[in-house]
Amino acid sequence: MRYELEKTRRTLELPTAEFVVAVTLLLLLMVNASNQLGGIWAGAHSATKFFAYMVLGGVLFLYYLGNAERSLFPLAVALAGVVCIALLNECLFPGTATEARSVVGRFAVLCLPLLFVAARIKEPQQLYASMTRFSIASTVIVLVLLLVHFVAPSPSGSAYSMGLGYAILPFALVSFNEVVRAEQRKSSRVLYALCFLAQFAGIVLLGSRGPIACIAVFAVVVCVRRCRAGNVPAVFVVALFAVLVAGVMHEELLRLVADMLSATGFSRTGYLIEQFLESGQVHVSGRDVVQAPLLDAIWADPLAWRGIAADRVAVGMNAHNLFIEVAYCFGMVAAAATVLFVLLYLVKVICLPPSVWGDLVSIFFSCSIPTLMFSGSVWDSTMLWIGIGLLYACRRRAGLANLDRNQFCLDLGTQCQEEKRIEGLECDTKK
Repeated sequence: MRYELEKTRRTLELPTAEFVVAVTLLLLLMVNASNQLGGIWAGAHSATKFFAYMVLGGVLFLYYLGNAERSLFPLAVALAGVVCIALLNECLFPGTATEARSVVGRFAVLCLPLLFVAARIKEPQQLYASMTRFSIASTVIVLVLLLVHFVAPSPSGSAYSMGLGYAILPFALVSFNEVVRAEQRKSSRVLYALCFLAQFAGIVLLGSRGPIACIAVFAVVVCVRRCRAGNVPAVFVVALFAVLVAGVMHEELLRLVADMLSATGFSRTGYLIEQFLESGQVHVSGRDVVQAPLLDAIWADPLAWRGIAADRVAVGMNAHNLFIEVAYCFGMVAAAATVLFVLLYLVKVICLPPSVWGDLVSIFFSCSIPTLMFSGSVWDSTMLWIGIGLLYACRRRAGLANLDRNQFCLDLGTQCQEEKRIEGLECDTKK
């Protein structure tokens, strides 16, 4: 009884791992959304960023304070390992020291703690429920931001925000998943379908193409997983989404949309559509120029190690591709291992049975791996490290369930043997 009371007290007073992950996603959305408030309050982004990171730091501190005996020591060991790797990198590759400190610092402060938090998740239903509630909140935020854009446009005159598009993405995927879930009520499906349409429209209007590709990948993953489970209606929903996308790609409709967007201040999206119509190719925003020298160096010496953040030193920014970044910094062997990891990750996502665990791992896979193909870096992708932590937690819970099942069978067998022994003694006594 005392243990149950203590457990209840800690649950009420200290944040759980599920709460930490959900709040992190909401705070990242708030930070990126504040950029669009420049037309009303110039200091909105700085103030919101300071507030959000203070809240996130406090939540992480309280979580590790309440789980010190189980989580703090592994995190301390991991941080010590990261520090040792950073020091070794400075000794071997002094030319990358400044950039390496920056990326490793961000990784150690944000990604690594979130990795360990996600790995401790025991109740995925709580995390998923929080994300569904925050999905509705994110829809309200998107609608408010679009209204702000028309009432008080930003000083730049453009609503482009890649970061905000990626911050909306996990909530858009949750809404999409709620629409195709077989056990969902019709009224809930309509609500989340409206949320998804609003979120998708916000992503498109913001001019960020990466989240659209992530949604397409998630749709394919959902289609494959639902087919394996025999859930035909979900496949129809995904097919309908594909037909709608194909319809939007019609040239005359695209040109009309581009003109409307340019006239209403969403110039980035209009420009990308016009570039596609004129050249027939997707505009890569200079990524080919950045990646060309890195690829030349990789082919010239495939096994060379150049150190952490060497790509940033070479071209002034990250490689905007996970495999190019790893191959340039750590050689083709490390890049091959990364490819193997991604393939195994994909297989695991597809093979997970229809469950909350499977839905969560699929969402974070679709938010991270496709993104890293053309944007971001492995060192600051919070979605990637949360997804890895969730995958570990999923496998760990499955292993514990198997152990409990085996222990139950063992106890049952022992009980049967004991009953047979007692019955044998009783028979001997009667004789």
